[in-house]
Amino acid sequence: VTVGYVEAFRAVESTFREAVVLANGKEINQSGTYLFFEGSVAKNPIEDEVSFTLVVAANTFVGENGAMSEVDKYRKRVLETPFDIKFKRCRGVSFENGSLYLVAIELAITINVKD
Repeated sequence: VTVGYVEAFRAVESTFREAVVLANGKEINQSGTYLFFEGSVAKNPIEDEVSFTLVVAANTFVGENGAMSEVDKYRKRVLETPFDIKFKRCRGVSFENGSLYLVAIELAITINVKD
């Protein structure tokens, strides 16, 4: 269990170093990987589940440099990281940007706010 929001953010950010941290999906205007903080939910009085979304933007789903090959890479990376990052789900999204294929990977990490 990770201790604190700052440590959770650093764990996710260090696992996906190539991701650009954004506050708003409408800022995506080119291919790449983007990271968003989504919020948190209390699991019990001392533990929160902190949620992040990793968005892969590409010009194709399965072609060269396609979104789905990046999803495969990031899914494996979640398994290999020393941090307790959980893969929640993967889904297609749209931020009214018709020229890019966007895939959101929903991640979560549990923190202990007492320690």
